[in-house]
Amino acid sequence: MKRMILFTILLCSGFLHTLMAYATPVRDGEVEVELVFDHTQVTPGQTLQAGIVFRHEPHWHSYWYNPGDSGYPAQLHWQLPQGWQAGAVNWPTPHLIPTPPLMSYGYSDTTTLPVPLTIAKDAQPGAYPVTVKVDWLMCADICLPGQATLESTLTVGDTPQENTATHIYFKTIKYPHSPVLATGISYTPTAITLTVDLDAQNQPVRFIPATEGVINDSADQTWQQNGKSLVVTMPRDDFRHLQPDVLKGILLVSDEGYTLSTEGGLPATPPSPVMPTAEVTTLLVALGFALLGGLILNLMPCVLPLLALKVLHIVHHAHKGSVLAHAVAFAVGILATFWALAGVLLVLQQGGTLLGWGFQLQSPVFVLGISILLTLVTLELFGVFEFGTSLTRLGGAFSQASGIGGSAFMGVLTALVATPCTAPFMGAAIAYSLAQPPVNTLAVFTALGLGLAMPYVLLALSPRLLKKLPRPGSWMVTFKQILAFPMLATLVWLAWVYGNQTGADGMALLLVAMVAVALASWIYGQWGQTSETGLGQWLWFLLFAAAIVGIGYSATRINTPPTATTAEAWEAFTPGKPEALQAQGHPVLVVFTADWCITCKVNERLILKTTAMTKLFQEKNLKILEADWTNQNSTIAAELAKYNRKGVPFYLMYPAGGGAPMPLPELITSDIVRKAVEQAAKGTQAQ
Repeated sequence: MKRMILFTILLCSGFLHTLMAYATPVRDGEVEVELVFDHTQVTPGQTLQAGIVFRHEPHWHSYWYNPGDSGYPAQLHWQLPQGWQAGAVNWPTPHLIPTPPLMSYGYSDTTTLPVPLTIAKDAQPGAYPVTVKVDWLMCADICLPGQATLESTLTVGDTPQENTATHIYFKTIKYPHSPVLATGISYTPTAITLTVDLDAQNQPVRFIPATEGVINDSADQTWQQNGKSLVVTMPRDDFRHLQPDVLKGILLVSDEGYTLSTEGGLPATPPSPVMPTAEVTTLLVALGFALLGGLILNLMPCVLPLLALKVLHIVHHAHKGSVLAHAVAFAVGILATFWALAGVLLVLQQGGTLLGWGFQLQSPVFVLGISILLTLVTLELFGVFEFGTSLTRLGGAFSQASGIGGSAFMGVLTALVATPCTAPFMGAAIAYSLAQPPVNTLAVFTALGLGLAMPYVLLALSPRLLKKLPRPGSWMVTFKQILAFPMLATLVWLAWVYGNQTGADGMALLLVAMVAVALASWIYGQWGQTSETGLGQWLWFLLFAAAIVGIGYSATRINTPPTATTAEAWEAFTPGKPEALQAQGHPVLVVFTADWCITCKVNERLILKTTAMTKLFQEKNLKILEADWTNQNSTIAAELAKYNRKGVPFYLMYPAGGGAPMPLPELITSDIVRKAVEQAAKGTQAQ
């Protein structure tokens, strides 16, 4: 009887140890998860294997740590006794999940994610609780986020005891084979070529990088066996175009995986001293895009108020035989400004600053200065005063401003006012140029300036068109005054931008400075241009000096801008937030915008913030995140750089449940947004 009782106690003890070695499975949606251990009892300082077992329903899958075009990997959050440590997941070999046009990497059926657990060296004998919170994404025709909290107990004793009941989970894990030797790697603008010391025996081959943004996951890869060397060629990622110094990943040969890394000093193929044909083609495409973008820029909302004024400037000189000289001077003013902007961008980028197109409007001082300048232009259009020979009596820097110098100054002003806008084709061209040598950058900015100036140069070169222009007359006075009103609207917008940057007090100081400049200009127009004693000129100078003092004082009052307020139902963008909202089942639209970007505001007012579109967003449970670039923000600049963008507007539509975002055009329409929202709301059905 004693022996029977002792045997029963020992049997129950072993059974209890086995029970404590893994937790009760938890089901969420179409996946069941379980926490298991390879030991029922461990000793202080020992490292054992914990495993998170995923049991997927048929046709469902979860993701590897690089999910590919869509999805996100499982996240583990451990709660362990003091002194215990959990290592990183030793990820099994994933399989391909082709869902045209996307390619993802992950797991189906039953999969175990092993994690090494190290027991504290000073752990005392006894039972210890182990808890892990697991977050994952499960997908089939739709994607659903999953979450479970798994709890179990581990016993610390004098001798380790293996858990035979859980061996099956660890023995069936399919790890990648030993690392293969990469003997060569080369990057071109469009592809990555790997040479590997491996005989694939004519089996299908595919490389899966450990880092997102390196290759185009959905594109086909090619491979060729040259003796004992395998050469694999992969198209590069279209957006991030990453080129890591050490390329890591898994080489799949049929369904077998091999760990691959270029770590260990393997150099990339050095660039040829002669630019490759593909690079030349890319530069030519960028130049063509820049030229076309500059041409379209004439019709953008931020440039449109000056469009008629520029035509009027040519009309004024069309019948004087000097129109070509004025058009050339106008073009030179534009080009000089773009060259200056390119130079400043290059210098600042060398210093590590992330900047893009329209960067100068992130400076409140610049916004203030351009506002005062456009105030003078507006007053001149209203006829309050005139630029002309009278300025020479003041020793002004713009003497003979109505001559060739005036045309050049007009070009400078046009280029400065154009920078808040990003026309179609411009974004790709500028992003390409800023990642290239300085010569290429200057070439692209030159093409952009030529595109902006092209209509006026062509008009000057065509006598037939010039003859059709009306002759100067009294009608021009009325027309100039009409043009002053869109200039006033531009000033309202600039004041609003300045107010968002510096607060209400800053906006008030700017308006005071503008009023002082207006008063000084009126006095100058009344007496300064006709006074023979110079009294009017001195009054004008004194008042203008007072205005400058007001401007300087306003500049010194610039403080940290107030916290930006987003539109109703719009949330502020932070890195990782789109993915978090995706995981909650929301489609997400990230709006990269700035108060100084008129194109952005037109898109928002006419498309994104209309009643019909707001209703659609609510119906589809869409979340909108606003990435406000009004003031310089390195986080947003870095996010734009991920997608090879250097300016705003820029729009990213994230599908519900997970997946890579889809960029939208700079100039959006209701149909474009509606189709993108409806597609994103369907989630990752294409997975």
